[in-house]
Amino acid sequence: MTQEASAATIRLPIFLLILDVLNSGGEQARKFLKRNGLNVFRKADFYDVMPLARYIALFEEAALVLNEPSLGVKLGRGISPASLGPLGLVVAGQPTLRSALKVLTSRITALQSGTMARLSEVGDLAIFDYCLLNQKSGHAVRMLNSRSYQPALLSVR
Repeated sequence: MTQEASAATIRLPIFLLILDVLNSGGEQARKFLKRNGLNVFRKADFYDVMPLARYIALFEEAALVLNEPSLGVKLGRGISPASLGPLGLVVAGQPTLRSALKVLTSRITALQSGTMARLSEVGDLAIFDYCLLNQKSGHAVRMLNSRSYQPALLSVR
């Protein structure tokens, strides 16, 4: 499922997960927060949004500042379904991982736009794809690679 990439946003509470880690990250993290105007960041309503491009840039810089190349994995292990709002609770209530991923992929725009998520099956193998969309064309051009946690370019046909 996709949504128009030109207005790509992400729910602000998703970003607050990064802020929680940064707030306990020492002097470099405090400088990062101040430099980006995040040292006085308020707690947000779940439905507040921020531009997805800013989120990605801050996320990538935070991983460097914290010297944590697997920051996404660290954050993922520490969140609860409630961190994702109502969708997280619906996903967590699914009887199987496959059905949970199907719900997540069909409702990803409740959390963010400008992305595409899909679940496909090849025999008994389930494949979960998550891509960032090109801001102009809407084509999938960037994927967060789960192996290296670095952006990887996709070939677009």
